[in-house]
Amino acid sequence: MLAIQRILTLAVLAAALAGCGAGSDVQTGESAGQRQSMAGPPAAAAASIAMPGLRSDYKVERVAGSVDLTHIATARVTRVAADARVQFSDYTLAMDVDGNAGKVYRLYRAAFKRTPDVRGLSYWIQMMDQGASLLTISNGFAGSTEFKSLYGVNPTNNEIVTRLYRNILNRDGETAGVQYWVNILNRGTSVAEVLAAFSDSPENQAGMFATLSNGIAYRVDGAAYVTVANAGASRSGATGAALTLDGTESLAGAGSTLSYAWTVAERPAGSAAVLRNADTALPSFTPDRSGSYTVTLTVSDGVSSSTASATLSAFPPALSYAPLEVRYSKGLDKLVISATNPNVLKIADPLAETTLTVSLPAAVKNFSLSPNGKLAIVLHESVASLVDLEHGLLLKSFATGGSHTEALITNAAVAYFIGQTGGQWVRPSVVYFNARTGAEMTLPETVYMGMFYGTQYGVYASTKNKVFLMSQGLSPADISYFTIDPATNGVIAMGDSPYHGDYNMSTPLFLSENEDVLFSASGNYFYTSNLKYAGTFSTPVRSLSNSAAKDETLVIAGGSAGYPSSYRRFTGSLFFSDATIDFPLIDGLQSYGIKIFHSSAGKRLALVQTGSAALNGASVKYYTIAL
Repeated sequence: MLAIQRILTLAVLAAALAGCGAGSDVQTGESAGQRQSMAGPPAAAAASIAMPGLRSDYKVERVAGSVDLTHIATARVTRVAADARVQFSDYTLAMDVDGNAGKVYRLYRAAFKRTPDVRGLSYWIQMMDQGASLLTISNGFAGSTEFKSLYGVNPTNNEIVTRLYRNILNRDGETAGVQYWVNILNRGTSVAEVLAAFSDSPENQAGMFATLSNGIAYRVDGAAYVTVANAGASRSGATGAALTLDGTESLAGAGSTLSYAWTVAERPAGSAAVLRNADTALPSFTPDRSGSYTVTLTVSDGVSSSTASATLSAFPPALSYAPLEVRYSKGLDKLVISATNPNVLKIADPLAETTLTVSLPAAVKNFSLSPNGKLAIVLHESVASLVDLEHGLLLKSFATGGSHTEALITNAAVAYFIGQTGGQWVRPSVVYFNARTGAEMTLPETVYMGMFYGTQYGVYASTKNKVFLMSQGLSPADISYFTIDPATNGVIAMGDSPYHGDYNMSTPLFLSENEDVLFSASGNYFYTSNLKYAGTFSTPVRSLSNSAAKDETLVIAGGSAGYPSSYRRFTGSLFFSDATIDFPLIDGLQSYGIKIFHSSAGKRLALVQTGSAALNGASVKYYTIAL
């Protein structure tokens, strides 16, 4: 924070002395006919060095005090200065990441939270090369419609500062830092000055260095370049809904006018979808099958041509019902979704758009799947239903003899029920039935199970012959378990974790694919062998899926604020943090993650909603998507 403060202090002092303002540590000068007072000469751009071929023909590597350009085909190395400008046949590469090019790029990202478009970036780099100050450019950015759409039309100073920290430094500001910048704005410093200070701060420079270290591609007015096609970003949408493709960022070479030709190069089996207005920069495409499409764009200016491609992902249409709870059957590679009005269980192929519907006799209180994913035990109030998921059949409904809160089932259709609505000590603590016949199998308890209190939720670890569960409302919270005899199906042992208040624990609980690790919604996880602490994700968990095939764990963060627009990936058996990944736009709207799963082959799947991040939000649409 103090480093940023020093930069802004310099800018404010320059403004007071010169009577005009200065941005960060960049000197001011003439720009587009507008003159500002200067504290020194403008930064000068390095002379351009011409290299044959495309930028992609070279490997760029920084070495001590210089940059090596290695021609990939011939291995010939050309060494240039660390702040050189190198002109290739398609772009000029600015290596001055600490100079004008780097300042403009960082300001673009700070103001708009996106990768700069080449045309805009090129314009502003050249303006700064010609003497424009960072503050002059920042003033323009801060007054733009795009900036206001990101930071607010009339935000409070606290809102501005909060967004600057998150959008630029990718973190929440510390209390003292936020208050400092709010006070600066309260005293009349412009948003543009603070934006420039944040963008050129040492913290942001360090955070952006890896992105910029191999140079910044832009174009110089009047230089001879070849045509470059740009098919736009990957897009996602529902089948049957039109997607607009975007080739407007394609660049002309020597000719002044571009022609466009789009084609569908790859498509899912059975698709007959066609491009509309395929000879324009903005054609439309309506996918007719779920899956991945590849479109190619060829542009020509009459002198040179170029081809680029983009990927389109099509998801099944929005669900026609509101999902209550969702499980994933790896045995069938199907989503199993409960819904109401009417009370049903949906067995849905997330990609093939086929769904079986099973009518249920009453509202769903809870449900779970057998380990092989072929059976579901659905808990109603004092009644349970066995569902054949393979064939979409309700096999049996039977009384459970209590107001249970959790139901778990084995591959042999033995159903276990625990918990009691209303917060009471439960006797017997566990009851179990042959779910195919409805016959009770419960044996007299031979072990003490006094920790099983009131509302309980749990998971069945079939390879361990254990059910892990938590009683709600007890303090301190604790994970308990009971062991099942696979020969008799009887409960033969029980126990709990060795911790009583040492670590946060909460439901829902999740298992790793090999069932060696038990994850808690609090973010802490434990070994199933002894319930000893194994680590933490340092974030609450709303949904989790672990894949041995992909050696990854995917986490949707929990919390009461709403569903997040991204999920986190952790790798290996030690669950090292790897990446935060955004959920896609669907029909141009941000999607928000509700549940996340892996298919049997390790493919990522999710239930998401659009229209709002709010829990139980109004007018939202639900989608099952592949990630």
